[in-house]
Amino acid sequence: MTTQSALAKIPLPELVDRVDGPTAFSNFAKKVEDIAVVPYANSAARTQAYAAISPTRTPLEGTLTYLLDTNAYEFWTGTAWAPLLPDTYPMGIVNFKNSDTAFPSDGSYVPVATQRITDLSMTQKLTAGRVYRISTHGASLDGGPGASPTGRGGGIDIKYTSNGTIPVVTNSSLVYMRNQVQTDDAYNATGFYIERLYQPPATGIYGFAVFVRADGTGGVRLSGNRQLVIEDLGKPKPAA
Repeated sequence: MTTQSALAKIPLPELVDRVDGPTAFSNFAKKVEDIAVVPYANSAARTQAYAAISPTRTPLEGTLTYLLDTNAYEFWTGTAWAPLLPDTYPMGIVNFKNSDTAFPSDGSYVPVATQRITDLSMTQKLTAGRVYRISTHGASLDGGPGASPTGRGGGIDIKYTSNGTIPVVTNSSLVYMRNQVQTDDAYNATGFYIERLYQPPATGIYGFAVFVRADGTGGVRLSGNRQLVIEDLGKPKPAA
């Protein structure tokens, strides 16, 4: 096979070639493998895969691979594997949830307690060393009926776990991310926005949820549109 495709240089059979189907297909498969983006569990698995075919085959300069453990592309420079994008490059929004269902329900209020907003929770794989913005915002948080100051008031919390489970009040690994945005007036709708910058100490699956907390006997209620957002802001640049 002396003829090659114009761009990828994949060997093409010719009429004058000796009939040898296995060899022709093997050559074709090797070339496709050289230019394909192959996923590997981690860099060690990639090293092992190339060691198994060395020295007859080595990565071509520009070969692109994907590592499942870090969710990152790397390419072969000719001498080493390098990230396709620098660690400091932000990846943008990696998870998003939206809801406009009243909580707990129209005409009712969360009593004196902390409750998870059932439609604003998610799990997400985070990479150690990168910085993430976890935020929640909504149209309305209003206090229920009752005499001030004990009868009404409350707030919003974001909570997380590092064991891949959705946070609930009884999680032993539950961590409060932030406690802000408070309403003190009965029936006074207050828009809210909370954010937290978080750098996970280890790569893994983390669970996130938004909680509403009522301080007074009148309780609180959420209504209108609201979101829970996770953004990847990249890895901090080394100090100059």
